[in-house]
Amino acid sequence: MERKWTIRAYENGDEIGIFELANAVHPDRKYDRGKWMSWWRWKYGDNPAGRSRFLVADHDGKIVGMRPFILVKMQIADETVMASQNTDLKTHPRYRRQGIFSTLEKNSFSQLKEEEICLTYSFPNVSSYPGYMNTGLFTDICALKTLIKPLNLRNALKKRIKNNCLLNICTITGSIFIAIFYRTKKSPEIKGLTISKIVSFDNRINDFWNNISSDYKIIVVRNQEYLNWRYINRPDRNYTIYLAEEEGVICGYMVLRCVKEQDLSSGYIIDIIAPLDRSEVIHSLLSEAIKYFKEERVDVILCTMIVDKIFYKIFRKNGFISTHFISTISKRFRIGSEHIVRINSPKVSETYLKDPKNWFVQLGDSDFI
Repeated sequence: MERKWTIRAYENGDEIGIFELANAVHPDRKYDRGKWMSWWRWKYGDNPAGRSRFLVADHDGKIVGMRPFILVKMQIADETVMASQNTDLKTHPRYRRQGIFSTLEKNSFSQLKEEEICLTYSFPNVSSYPGYMNTGLFTDICALKTLIKPLNLRNALKKRIKNNCLLNICTITGSIFIAIFYRTKKSPEIKGLTISKIVSFDNRINDFWNNISSDYKIIVVRNQEYLNWRYINRPDRNYTIYLAEEEGVICGYMVLRCVKEQDLSSGYIIDIIAPLDRSEVIHSLLSEAIKYFKEERVDVILCTMIVDKIFYKIFRKNGFISTHFISTISKRFRIGSEHIVRINSPKVSETYLKDPKNWFVQLGDSDFI
């Protein structure tokens, strides 16, 4: 069948057609145009790493597909490079199975290679993962691990278990199991450490980043400019941010978000970081997160990540669990479970990038939440 659409670069004004495409792909979301445009400008225009690159599929002036990618500064070993994250891939329902996905992906690879964007990463959902892998351009690094701490086990289970008798049995036995094997350890007392809420990151966070960056091998650059754009300036989300300090010097931070639905209230740990040799700071921040979510009366706390084993140990000490049950919860909230990478430049070591132990990835590095 003759192809009726063409691939071209984004042009000013295309966002109007893309808004219509978004409504066609997600008719249930009923986007407000003004709020959507505000989100659009934040995400694709105000990014401190640079204006996003964009390819669209055009059929006689109608946008029927799009492949945007956000520029991201990343530290790989001791070098800062420009990378990109694939986001918001969309194909109009009437134009699916025509090769738009694969054509957009292959054309974007050529564009990024020309612009020396060293690598592209993505967190595809179950439906888009085969499309990415079938292009032959991506490598599956590993699955992200989701950790969960139930605060109200009954509410966390009742979506899956409809029978009240069985639900009661599972709640009681599950609570006993958690109390025995996943008891929360007391937070260490650190003299002079204060943890407090902030409304924005000041320039001291740059010193913090410079001090800890060598602890992490592959990580998104977390400087003041990026963190304020990601968590403070976003128009459609509210985050709660805590800063850990000692005598005015930053030694860690974390970003939290509550998501309340009709049947379940969830607390997400979006980003948490401190020096790897300061596990007690990570523990103290996590204890503060648990306290905050209890006050907000959430049913379950979740954190999805690829991190150093130190983090996993601390989460386990605080009563977090990783099981097959958790993966079903993560799918429900549309958290991509796979971390895939496309290498665009020989400047970065393929062997180094393909080792999952080198990566530090959290929910905040995605655009999910």
